Amino acid sequence: GGLTLTPPQGSIGVDRFNDVAGPAALATMAKAKQVGGCYYPVSMHNAVSQWVAEVPKADYQALVEVMRADSFYSQSTVSGVTVFSYTITEDTMIGQMTTHYAYGFIGDVWIAIIHNASGDYTQSGVDSVLAANPWLLTSSG
Repeated sequence: GGLTLTPPQGSIGVDRFNDVAGPAALATMAKAKQVGGCYYPVSMHNAVSQWVAEVPKADYQALVEVMRADSFYSQSTVSGVTVFSYTITEDTMIGQMTTHYAYGFIGDVWIAIIHNASGDYTQSGVDSVLAANPWLLTSSG
């Protein structure tokens, strides 16, 4: 056996989300009927994580209202999906690290994208969910 330097990638549970999300997001994720997550390393210190959760709109509305009322969050529309974004910069052992959060909502689906890589992964994250579930754009009501 040799030394493996490739970070793991693939499916992840909500544990990582639970470690970094705020109280309103945690309460909303706890109401999910089902959740799928994936983790993709971009470099040794940077990664993109994405979760797609089935959460009835009535159950995520409180989270949306919290974000809509707070100027800390910016609201936009990405491929027809309402997205709230924010960024946090922290000092770490390897220097400053900026983490980007994007929460997208359409129909009964919540798309949560968290990453500390350069660039914006919101568009590709939303588009991948819509490509796999094109009916979301016609049934979002």
